[in-house]
Amino acid sequence: MRTMWIAMLLVAGVTGACGKNKESSDKGAEGPATIGPEVTDPGKAPPPAPPARPAEPAAVMPADVPADKVLSVAELDAIMKRWAEGTEVSVAGYPTFYIGDEADLRTELDLAAQPAAEHDDRLVTCELAAPPAKERVSNKTPVVMKGKLAGLWPPGEGKQVRLKDCVLVSRDKPFDAAAPAVPGGAAPIPADKLHLAIAGWIGKQLTVTGVYFGTTISKNKDGKPIEVRFDLLTAAGDFEPKVGCHLPLVEPTPELDAALNKNRDSVTVRGKFKEVVFGAPQLEPCAPVL
Repeated sequence: MRTMWIAMLLVAGVTGACGKNKESSDKGAEGPATIGPEVTDPGKAPPPAPPARPAEPAAVMPADVPADKVLSVAELDAIMKRWAEGTEVSVAGYPTFYIGDEADLRTELDLAAQPAAEHDDRLVTCELAAPPAKERVSNKTPVVMKGKLAGLWPPGEGKQVRLKDCVLVSRDKPFDAAAPAVPGGAAPIPADKLHLAIAGWIGKQLTVTGVYFGTTISKNKDGKPIEVRFDLLTAAGDFEPKVGCHLPLVEPTPELDAALNKNRDSVTVRGKFKEVVFGAPQLEPCAPVL
């Protein structure tokens, strides 16, 4: 009899243990989220929206900088970098042709600011990445092109802003002629604004201050100077010329060399913007203000 009671207790214990395991397993199955729409707690505030990206400011235009306003080398460098070669921009304007009022897109397209403008009034030249199939454009209706800045032509004159790898974004759609010159902005830049933002610096008188880097004198085979230039840096130790000041083609005097070295940490120059060479604006003619 005692043996039978022990056996019954053992069976009851095993059965109870199995029941607890099953219940635990059932509760565990209810833990993970089921497939379906997530239920939001109505009493819990939604997560805050990410902050809006600040709008890109419009470019500094030549008219914004009086000749007597002193720009640091860093400020002028930042202005020029907005329009560095390879920067992608969208430009809006009116096609212009040597002959006729319309043509199929082929290898490049010239843009003017006004409809039916003369070809000599072209401000932007777009070199197409590939000619679109059967795309015909008129000089009386606008187009929007997207491409990468490829400098000015002719150099030192800047009659045209050149774009490469251009694609046609739209045609026959109105654009905002008052849109600001903002690289990568929401609105395409009007052709005249883009031209002014880049080529408008040519010939402008500027006053710039920076760190004196050193003077370079290049001579021809007869020993006559063909270039006399000193460079300004953003800061001491930068070692990357940011502005070139081109002096008259004569050997600098010992007095000028001494003055430049004495004021090495802050030299101010005044000159006429000529061109950008390897990313550095060149002022010519130019002279130090000592």
